[in-house]
Amino acid sequence: MWKLLRIKDIKIDKDGKVRNVQVETPTGKLLDRPINVLYPLEVNDAEIHLEPNKKENMKIPETEQNTEELQEPIAMRTRSDNLD
Repeated sequence: MWKLLRIKDIKIDKDGKVRNVQVETPTGKLLDRPINVLYPLEVNDAEIHLEPNKKENMKIPETEQNTEELQEPIAMRTRSDNLD
């Protein structure tokens, strides 16, 4: 059975990037988890139920991608049909 969690707090590092969140389990237990281990669920607009909380105006900073860090692949290889 998969567990569903609710994100309660977003932790922003010194560099301004979100790497950890505090989640609440169905039993009410609070856990700190890195965002790379969380799996986002797709929700229809009709299913969204917003609950007011004290962090309504909290903004998540957008990460900026440095174009120097983006690299082209070294080689694009394709399989050949000729296996002779």
